[in-house]
Amino acid sequence: QVSPAQRAGTDPALSARAARRRPAASAMADDKDRRSRMANSSVNAPAKKGGAGGKHTWGAAGDVQDYESVGAAGAKVTTAPASEAEDKGKTSSETLGVKLDSESQFPALSSGAAKLQPHPNGAWGPGSAAARGGGGGLTPLQLYDLALKRSPLRTKMLTSACINAASELLSYRFAGVQGGLAAILRQCVIGSGLTGLIHRWYIFLESAMADWPHDSARTVAVKTALQMTIMEPVCAAIYIAAKGLLSGQRDILATLRSTLGGIVVASWSVWGPTSMVQYRFVPVDYRNLLNNVVALFFTVYLIAKTNVVPKKSS
Repeated sequence: QVSPAQRAGTDPALSARAARRRPAASAMADDKDRRSRMANSSVNAPAKKGGAGGKHTWGAAGDVQDYESVGAAGAKVTTAPASEAEDKGKTSSETLGVKLDSESQFPALSSGAAKLQPHPNGAWGPGSAAARGGGGGLTPLQLYDLALKRSPLRTKMLTSACINAASELLSYRFAGVQGGLAAILRQCVIGSGLTGLIHRWYIFLESAMADWPHDSARTVAVKTALQMTIMEPVCAAIYIAAKGLLSGQRDILATLRSTLGGIVVASWSVWGPTSMVQYRFVPVDYRNLLNNVVALFFTVYLIAKTNVVPKKSS
């Protein structure tokens, strides 16, 4: 029978007996690796029979007979530069025609609190008042540049409409052309439409020739030749047809046959050198502006060349 003192663990005899057993248990823990009482434990035992005993062993060195050693066969992994086919298969912004610095492809987001920043094309010089953030107002070129950043196409079309209206007024003074408000509005419509077409043409041409060096003479010559052979005849035909239709003419084809050839040749003499200067020195966003300056005087010639004097009734 167990006394209450033994159950509580306060019996001096039991405490002394437990104290005598502890050193023996500690010594057993030091001798046994996993503190077990297994006499035949193989935790740290060496391999039996040199690895050849039993079915779950690697086998002895002479057990494998189905291969013949051939010695070192050299390096299995080699390095080589990437082939051109792999480089061509990679897509990049240049192969896709994407220009990260193009204002037409990535126009700036407009906001009421937007700060004036210098344009990457260089219209705002580092010493300008707008670039410094100081006062003094903005120059006309800086105002145009700001409008161009916010809405490129609309700014170009409005500018062209004003230039064509000015050309119509100059034709009254220097070419003896008679017109009025209807003729001025007609020139505004034609100028805006042609500017939208030329705007898209520049974007297409730069995307198609994105891999060409933009400052080389060959690139400039090819771009100029494409514009002279494709865009100039198209623009001349559109101008003649649009002016005839808006004026109420019916013999548009006859007017095209009689005037298109001479106008195209004249446009080559004017827009050929202009295009070479544009494609070499002028950024894409400012080419329409240079076109408008040259068109201010060339459109006077077009108005006089395509002017139809109404016949007087007898």
